[in-house]
Amino acid sequence: MRKIPFTPWLLWFASITLGSAFAVTSIPIQTELPLLLPSSGSFSQQLFVDQLQSGPTSRILLLGIQGAEPSILEKASKKLARAMRNHGKFLHVYNGEQTQPALDHDLLYQYRYLLSPTVSADQFTTKSLRESLQHRLQDIANPLPSFFKKRIPEDPTGAFQSLLNQWRTANIVKIAHGVWFSADRPVALLVAETAVGGFDLDAQEAIQTFLTTTMEEIQTKVSPSSSLTLIRSGPSVFAVQSRKVIKQDATWLSTLGAGFVIALLLVTYRSLTILCLSLVPLVTGLLVAGITVFWVFGFIHGMTLAFGATLIGVAIDYPLHACAHLEAGRSARKTIMGVWPTIRLGATTTAIGYGAMLFSSFPGLSQLGLFAIVGLLTAAAATRWLLPVLVPRKVTKPISWASYLPLQFVGTKPAIVVMPIIMIMSLSYLVWSEKPFWEMDIANLSPVPKELRDQDAWLRKDLGAPAVRDMIVVVAPDAQQVLEQSEGLKLTLEQLVNHGHMAGYEMAADYLPSIRLQQLRQDALPDQNTLRSYLKEAQRDLPFKPGLFDPFVQSMTATKNLAPLEIETIHGTPLEKKIRSLLYPLNDQWVGTILIRDVKNRKAIQQAIRTETLPSVHYLDLKYESNHMVTTYRQEVMTYLVIGLGCLMTILGIGLHSLTRVATVLLPIAGAILLDLSILHALGERLSLFHLAALLLVFGIGLDYTLFFQRAHNTVVERQQTISAIMVCSLTTIAVFGLLACSQTPVLQGIGLTAFFGSLSCFLFAAMCSPTLIQEAT
Repeated sequence: MRKIPFTPWLLWFASITLGSAFAVTSIPIQTELPLLLPSSGSFSQQLFVDQLQSGPTSRILLLGIQGAEPSILEKASKKLARAMRNHGKFLHVYNGEQTQPALDHDLLYQYRYLLSPTVSADQFTTKSLRESLQHRLQDIANPLPSFFKKRIPEDPTGAFQSLLNQWRTANIVKIAHGVWFSADRPVALLVAETAVGGFDLDAQEAIQTFLTTTMEEIQTKVSPSSSLTLIRSGPSVFAVQSRKVIKQDATWLSTLGAGFVIALLLVTYRSLTILCLSLVPLVTGLLVAGITVFWVFGFIHGMTLAFGATLIGVAIDYPLHACAHLEAGRSARKTIMGVWPTIRLGATTTAIGYGAMLFSSFPGLSQLGLFAIVGLLTAAAATRWLLPVLVPRKVTKPISWASYLPLQFVGTKPAIVVMPIIMIMSLSYLVWSEKPFWEMDIANLSPVPKELRDQDAWLRKDLGAPAVRDMIVVVAPDAQQVLEQSEGLKLTLEQLVNHGHMAGYEMAADYLPSIRLQQLRQDALPDQNTLRSYLKEAQRDLPFKPGLFDPFVQSMTATKNLAPLEIETIHGTPLEKKIRSLLYPLNDQWVGTILIRDVKNRKAIQQAIRTETLPSVHYLDLKYESNHMVTTYRQEVMTYLVIGLGCLMTILGIGLHSLTRVATVLLPIAGAILLDLSILHALGERLSLFHLAALLLVFGIGLDYTLFFQRAHNTVVERQQTISAIMVCSLTTIAVFGLLACSQTPVLQGIGLTAFFGSLSCFLFAAMCSPTLIQEAT
């Protein structure tokens, strides 16, 4: 009966449990994409990051309800809109209802003539006033909401109603049964703006859950027999769904892979204890790495956790190498000390290779580098100092997989010659191929299916929602200058609309005109005596009681004496929330975003903006900026990889005491990576950051394989033990990432293909370059 050292196991388990409890309760795992990006950089990059974090286009939510008669859809639309407004997580919710919008009506009504773009001196002449009064007669006879009917004596020109109608939407949306409907589909439409950033995925997922449960309750109340379906679209919807798809795909594929790994280890080592031992360094490394990143950065990003765990996955090889050499009559400490120099050199060299990433300007890259370094070194240390006290005194002899490998060909001249030929062919193919090498459009990595993207297009068109990709940005030292310069762009923007280059636009100045423009509108208002005279003439022969419009005259007089409305005046009101999404401070300046709807001619818009004499006006193409930032990210990764490779070669030279041996270690890895890249290229894969992350793993795996294949051995049995361990490590890696390569998600498939072909090539090339001579025991 094997004696298992329970006390060390209990101590380790208790430590891991306490550390895990701390990690779960105290370490915030962030999912917001902007946290991975640099806070400094070019101004356009800062604007791009800010738009990702809190920009209005990322927070827009497009909704549609289908699956019933229009009358039922109308009820469902109103109930859903009401529930969303009461939820507290939405800044605005619109569905076409002619009800009071969620704005401060008293304040807006008081300032209606300063806010309305139609105000001019001509609006208050006798002729214009008479036309307005005739329109009010028609309103009285028609089912106008009582909110506006009550204000006819004080607002006979209908300025407030016109202002609110303009704010609801600048695009004409079909209205049926009192709510918005699609122009050519039986779908009730809604548009909302969330209070949280579009890429705050946890918060956005909670909003999606709320919408799902609310819609289920509405169906039960409105029409239990119908099948109401809630259509959703927008950047936040795509982001949440992408994460869900990737998570589901990764979960079931990883489960299958883990099952294979467990089965292989049980067959090989025939011991649950050894299976548990293989997890000790990896689990310890993950926990210590996560806590370290938290102490340095104050949080850990979900992407860092995912890719960091992948990069230090090579750590599971360390205990497998140690356990493969365990023998009866030989202490575990002595056995592990025999393989420790090779493990130490491999872990240290790989960690230093990742060290260059610590100095990256991208927080995500710095986090990843720190996580990988700490994780690898901790796993290596756990193998050296923890495993000897956890290994039972008696272990079962593992299966020798080396007996199934044709070792007679390993290290022979024909085998060694094959590798340079493959390297030359791979390099020639990559150099002369005309196919694109890099993925330049990150949209191609999205797992969102085409039908959902098409659905977004028609929803956006029917609702007149702004484009996600394009916007115009105005930058100035203060908010008033931003508003004034935005107003100066209106003529150019109207020309672009009239020429069909875009459908419309939205800016902060639409809701809060500059002080200068408000004062001009005040000057256009007639004085009290003039207004009374014009109004008396306009009322002639119309059925209005004398004195009915005295409140109008009094209101006009009060308006002429109002202090202009400023952003400080509306602090704490719903209107401020709307304006703050379009006008906000950034560093020591103010930024105004002008949203564009249904862009038809991007080049014409860009050219029109460039011809403006205002240097503070920028055209921002979010797709271009995102692709440009990813390219910058990739170039920085490549730069730090080159630096890391230089440091790695130095450490290898010190550890191996020979430049020739350094070359024999790195040559198989270089050949494997070249072959891997050529296979990916032949399969039509364009390299992205995800492929580079997988190649980092391939490098770590290749270094591990090569160092152990070229490790000096005293006996044939010891060499077979080493090769058997390498084969087990290789089979587990190939199986896990081979399954991942079967994923339908582009990101997971790319990582799987890269690691699958890379690990297989590393094993084959490392075996080819393995020395044939065995050191004889002295």
